[in-house]
Amino acid sequence: MDAKAIFLSDLFSGRQRTFAIPAYRRGYVWREPECARLFADVEAIAGGGAGHFLGSIVLASSGEKNAVTEEFTVVDGQQRLTSLLLLLKAVHDLASNDDVKKAIWYYNLINEHAGDDRHRFKLRPEESGASSAWADVIEGRKPGNPSSGLWENYELFRRKVEGGPHTPEEIFEAVGRLKIVRLMLKHDDGGLQAVFETLNSAGLSLTLGDNVRDFLLLSCSSQVMRSLLHGECWLKIEDRLKTPQAVAEFIRDYLTMKTGRAFDMPEAYETFKGLFRVSRGDRDGALEDSLQELCRLSEYYSLFLQSGSGDEKLDRVLGQFRLLD
Repeated sequence: MDAKAIFLSDLFSGRQRTFAIPAYRRGYVWREPECARLFADVEAIAGGGAGHFLGSIVLASSGEKNAVTEEFTVVDGQQRLTSLLLLLKAVHDLASNDDVKKAIWYYNLINEHAGDDRHRFKLRPEESGASSAWADVIEGRKPGNPSSGLWENYELFRRKVEGGPHTPEEIFEAVGRLKIVRLMLKHDDGGLQAVFETLNSAGLSLTLGDNVRDFLLLSCSSQVMRSLLHGECWLKIEDRLKTPQAVAEFIRDYLTMKTGRAFDMPEAYETFKGLFRVSRGDRDGALEDSLQELCRLSEYYSLFLQSGSGDEKLDRVLGQFRLLD
């Protein structure tokens, strides 16, 4: 792990860089209170204050790099990074100085010479709905999916810049003086899952399902395999079981089936990791086997939960089984 204190402006400097937010990470959840605090920090700098320390942003080299573009996975810090780019988009749209508008557009929002759509934007959420919503906002369109909060926060920042005492150009300069600690990991150094677990122990609320998903997908040897298994297996599990609580209970019951023991939620995660490490050999093949097994069993489990087979008599029996819990 490489840690370095830098100004935010340095994060985007150099070659054409893309910061990818994995589809299996939680979506963008910042709303007005968090964005208002962020803007207050920027305003304080614009008013003559010292550079403000924003916190850490944890990145991992994705392995995708060529003569033009370089890609990083955002391990932690996606909420503030997304919000800052929304603020810069608002500043871009309000600025009267053409040099500032070009600097924001070409150095903070897009990669001018990327050569393909995948690396066109500096920030790329990999979940398809979030990706299209982000592209809409950056290109000045209101997304069709309002639940992301991206457009609402863009408009919030725009109102604050318009109604504040500082020019858009002064806000842009202040954003560049924000300080962060950039922590750089490698996907193959064994540190990604440890970082997620540390974040969880420090108070980030992750469910048993979140932890198991991260453990399995972060163990993949490549981003391609990670995205494939997430789309073909894990999303089906979440779709069938509907809620994070149901996913957590499914995994706990899966462990009981495997071991013959009952578990509470904290113990269940450690047990799952131990079970996987003891019984698995080839990494990607084992990951695929595990996720396919969970996916298959989740279909049966959902029938018990929701009594949704479509057969009235069978659904009545399934409902009676559920009452035994």
